[in-house]
Order: sequence, then C-alpha cells, then structure tokens
Amino acid sequence: MGAMSEHSTEVRVSGDESTRVLLDLAVALATTSSTREAVSLILDAAMEIDGVDCGGIYLLEGESGTLRLEHSVGLSPEFARQESRLAADTPENQLVRRGEPLFGTFEELGQRSDNIRCREGLTGIAVLPFLHAGKIIGSLTLASRRAGGIPRGSRRAMEDLAAQIGGPLARIRTQEDQVELHESYRRILEKSDEIIVVMQDAQVRFATPAAARFLGHADGESLSVPAAMFLHPEDRERVIRNSLALQSGRPAPDRETFRLLAKDGSIHHAETRRGEIEWEGRPAVLSFLVDITERAKAEKALREGGEIFRAVFDSAAQGIAIRNLRGRIVQANEKMRSMLGYTREEIGGVRVADYTAAEDWEREKELIRQLKEGGIESFRIEKCCIRRDGSEFWADVTVSGLRDARGRLRAFVSTLIDITALKRAQEDVRALNQEIMRVQEEERRSIARDLHDHVAQNLSSLGIACETLFDGEPSVPESVGRRLEEMKSVLQNSIRSVRNLAYGLRPPELDQWGLGRTVREYCRELGEKSGLVIDFVSVGFENLKLGSNAEINLFRIVQEALANARNHAKTKRVRVRLVASFPKIILRIEDDGQGFDVEQTRADSASGKHMGLLSMSERASLLGGSLRIRSVPGQGTRVRAEIPLVEKRE
Repeated sequence: MGAMSEHSTEVRVSGDESTRVLLDLAVALATTSSTREAVSLILDAAMEIDGVDCGGIYLLEGESGTLRLEHSVGLSPEFARQESRLAADTPENQLVRRGEPLFGTFEELGQRSDNIRCREGLTGIAVLPFLHAGKIIGSLTLASRRAGGIPRGSRRAMEDLAAQIGGPLARIRTQEDQVELHESYRRILEKSDEIIVVMQDAQVRFATPAAARFLGHADGESLSVPAAMFLHPEDRERVIRNSLALQSGRPAPDRETFRLLAKDGSIHHAETRRGEIEWEGRPAVLSFLVDITERAKAEKALREGGEIFRAVFDSAAQGIAIRNLRGRIVQANEKMRSMLGYTREEIGGVRVADYTAAEDWEREKELIRQLKEGGIESFRIEKCCIRRDGSEFWADVTVSGLRDARGRLRAFVSTLIDITALKRAQEDVRALNQEIMRVQEEERRSIARDLHDHVAQNLSSLGIACETLFDGEPSVPESVGRRLEEMKSVLQNSIRSVRNLAYGLRPPELDQWGLGRTVREYCRELGEKSGLVIDFVSVGFENLKLGSNAEINLFRIVQEALANARNHAKTKRVRVRLVASFPKIILRIEDDGQGFDVEQTRADSASGKHMGLLSMSERASLLGGSLRIRSVPGQGTRVRAEIPLVEKRE
C-alpha cells in the first residue's frame, strides 16, 4: 500500500467548518506569489475534508494540452511518478477536459487499474477541474483509502474548494511568468552586443556593456545616473522631453538623432529607435542606439565638398545620371545630356524606356527588378540607345543602387559609355573572320578534291602497276619480291594518309550523303577510335539538301564540340541531337563531364587561347544563327546552335 497522508488520522471538517477553511485558504493564497507554495496550501486544505487521504494538483501546459502533476500529498513516489504527466489523448486527461466534477473508482470513471494503482489502495477518487475566465487550467484530484470511498457529504466541500482556486492560481502563474520574462529580458540585454539603454524619469536605469563602451566606460561600470550627464547640451532638452512624453504615453517621435558626451569628453553621434516598455512595474523607454559618428563626419565632409563633387560630376568623361525608383532621370551630367541630345531643362523626368531600344528595355527591366529586390547589387549591359532626335548609338551601361544608412534603396546611378565605334570595329572584325572562314573552307574543299581526285587516284594506279609489274615473268628473285612488297606497303599507307587528309579538309560524304548521315558516320568512327559512347539522333534530314556552306560549318561545330568532350570533359558518354524543323536547324551536344568556367574560357579566347569556342560561335554567326554554351564545373556542358533552315536551290 502507498504511504498514507499525515492528515489521514486527523479529525476532518464538515458543514460550516469548511467555510472557515476556504476563507483561511483565500487569505493565504492572496499573500503568496509562489505556485509551489499555493498548491501546497490548497492540498493542506483539501486534506481537512472528511474522507480525503491523498491527492494532487495538475496544471495544464500551454499548447500541448498535457496535464503536469505540480504537487501531491499522501501518494507513494512510484505512483506519483507514473501519474506525473497526463498527455492530451489519455483517458485521465479527457476526464478533466469534460469540465465537471467526477466521483467514483478508477473502473467507474473508465480508467485503467494497473498493478501500481492497485497497490496504492485507493477506494475512490474525485476529479475536480478548476477554471479561470471560463477555461480549464488544471485539476484538483483527490482520493480516499477508506471503505466506501469518498463520502457523499464531502463532495460539496471539494467542489467549493476547486471553484475557489482557479483565479488565485492563474494570477500567481501569470506573475511568475512575468518575473521570468523580465529576468530573461534582462539577461538577454546584458549579453547583447547592441547599444541598448533603458530610461525612466530621465534617469538611466539600465545599459548594456556595449553602451558603456560606447561612452568610454569600463565593462561593469554603472551608468545609473541622470541621462543629462551623457547628452550634449544642445540636444539635452529635446531628447529628455521626447523620452518623458513617450514614457507617459503622449505623442513623441520614436526615432531621432542626437549627440552624446563620452567619459573622455569626446562627442559621439547616435541615432535611436525607441519604444515604451515596463521596467520594474513602471513605464519606461527602451532605446536602441546606432553609432553614426562616422556617417555624421562623412555627411559633413560631403556638404563641405558639394561644389567639388558638382565640378567632378559635370566634367566626367562618362555619362552619369541619377534616376529615381520609377526610372526617371532626376539629375544628369553634361556628358549624359550631350549623348542623349537633351538640354539641362529637358533631361529631368526622361524615362529609361525613352532612350532604350525596345528589345533591350525588356532585358534591362528584369535586371532593374532584381536590383530592387536585392538579388543583385549592380549590373552591366550593352544596349542600343536612342537620342532625342531618333538616331541610335551603342552604350556600355552600368547601373547600381543608392541606399541610405538603413540599407533602403533610394535611387539608381547609371553610367553610359558610347561604344558605337567599338561595336562597328567588332562587326568589321567579325565579318572579316567570317570571310576568312568561308574562303578557308572553299580552299580546303578545293585541296581535298585535288587530293582525292588526282593524288589518291595516281597513287592507286601506281599500286595497281606494282601488283602487275612482274605478270608474265616465270620467276622473280626473292630480294626483288621483298622490295616490291615494301613498296606496295608504302603506297597503301600513302593512299590512306592522303584520304585521311582529304577527309580532314572536307569530308567527301557531305556531298554524297548530306549532313545527317555524315555526322552519324563521324560519330560512329570517333566512338570506335576513342571509346567514347556517342548517342546520335537526327530528325528531318532524310531528303533535306542544304547548301555546302551550312553543311560544312555545322559539321565543324560538331567536330569541335566532340573534340572538347573527348579531350577535356572527362566523360564517357555524349548526346548529339540534330533536328531540322522549319524554320530552324537545331544542334545540341551534351555531356555529363567535369564542365568548365564559360566566362573565363571566353576571356582566354579573346586573348588568343582556347579559340575553339570562338570558332564555333563565329561559324554559327556566319550562317545567320546563334550558339549558346552552358557549363558549370562538375555539372557537364550543353552546346546549342540554332541556324535558319535554308534548302539548297537546284
């Protein structure tokens, strides 16, 4: 049997005496601030009710709905441990949630009766939910070990007791939560690296170590002094007036800047955000300070250097404009006005879209959106600009955001450099390169034809002559026969080399089979030689006849892409897709190799290294199309070329 309560042998109260017990309990609860002490007082009072031998008080835990045994009397430790937590889905918890007093045995109340409960020897239990503001906050659970269980005459006293304790317990728990919250708040503030000050009645009540260091004081040195001691004389009255107004609930700015006096007499500039809080039971003001001393110095220097800035701004060799967030120019230097063809009076309010070609404006709009959302800090593009008179020029444009001290975007700064001459030079170079490639391919075709039709044929004829040289002779000396075989071997190797050379210059199959079959055979032969698994699929080339210029340039792109995959990608499999679907021919070459940095490789191409990528792009451009390369280190490479589909005219 479980341990009996020390109250179990006492004479119990009944009738009017229970009223005295409840009154004494009410007085005791009104003077305590501890939940632990309160539940002990409640259980002591419960033990005076006739028939009650033991019991406990459960309190509801937050959102989980679990009932936690806060304190018990007269129960064995084993039983108390088992019943210490009642989850929301347990039958015991559900009884409490019914919200009405229940009396009976475990079995009568629909609860399990296990070995531990049996050993406890309880003959009857009372489940008495107690409420506050109409909500269940816990349960007073009492039990009897005497024959017959809890007397019926005691039930009213138990219900009265449960009805009385909800409000006091809710008040005490709320007070404890507030104390804990206050202490947690203080601990957080004390450990914070922020400059935080609590002011009350123009007095500093609390300051973080960072605030002490900001004012030149040692860690741990008290700052509980009148706030006026730290405030600059010219700002003192204003700051204290606003703080007192905020503390008393009157209108006052929650942000302001002012100067502070450090311990060594130096002046610091601060910006504060503040709000009303409760400190030790009374209204106070919580202030978060930001050191803006350097910003204040910079602003002063900027004001003093305003004229210099204006001179530099207007004399800059680049066009510079400041635009608002709606994309309208609010300020532009002389170079910008000259480039766009506007006067000083006309330039204000001009939109970006007004001087940007439509196809480039869509691209720039997306970049501006990313800049506004904080995805990028700046961007740089080349675009076609339109002057006020309608003429066009090419510009290298850089746009960045202007942000205030809090990081909020306020405006855009745009710089323009006229690159029309550079673009023309690039176009001239590109046209020259394309012409060189065209002439080169024509020359290769001519040489390949001569090698195939003349040199290879002559060598083949010479080989036949060697085969028949001694026809009709009864016998040939052994040494002569050996030398003849050596000559025939050299001839065969020479024929093979000439044909390979002709194929490298221009595959003759292009003229015989067309592009689709030629690429298929090339992929098959390259796979056999290199061990590379090349998955080739072509669509739409069965009866398609392309011009020789298109065929050879597409073939060269395939050659270069597969060579890169074989030599650099460290991959075992490549996918090649060649699709003719009017109005385009689409070529895709993909591998799952190690990938590369495309931008760095393009930069190397510009300096004369890794010319393959540049050659591929130029060939696609020569055909009036485009070529895109996407690659990420470790994630493979994707090459996609698109050219107009133009069939060969008969």
